[in-house]
Amino acid sequence: MCRAGVSLEGIAGAIITQKAISKITEGLHGVTGVTPYVPKTTPKANRYKLKNRIKPTNFEKVVYFSTCANRAFRQNQGYDDQRSLQQVVESLCNKAQIDIIYPEHIENLCCGLSFETTMTYMNVL
Repeated sequence: MCRAGVSLEGIAGAIITQKAISKITEGLHGVTGVTPYVPKTTPKANRYKLKNRIKPTNFEKVVYFSTCANRAFRQNQGYDDQRSLQQVVESLCNKAQIDIIYPEHIENLCCGLSFETTMTYMNVL
């Protein structure tokens, strides 16, 4: 749901400026008190697809429980590095020769639910 809202805001931001969207939503929020305010520097939707990164030459493994927020959002506008947090972690693990294992169906897990699968993955490792 978060990703959809951020995607819609991104589409609107491509048509009119982020600054204009911020001013419009700030005004609407001031009038209605319930309309959400969209700041000028909102994060973009994270479209990065998570998949296990395993190489036969790696000897270490890590199970990566990426949080809901990190799966929904990527870097704010204005930053030089526009990679998602998952891409940064994967890059670091690749350099350290560490395999990354994502829990099955992670896209359906909420932050608190990820620990339900911990024992399943402990048996895999």
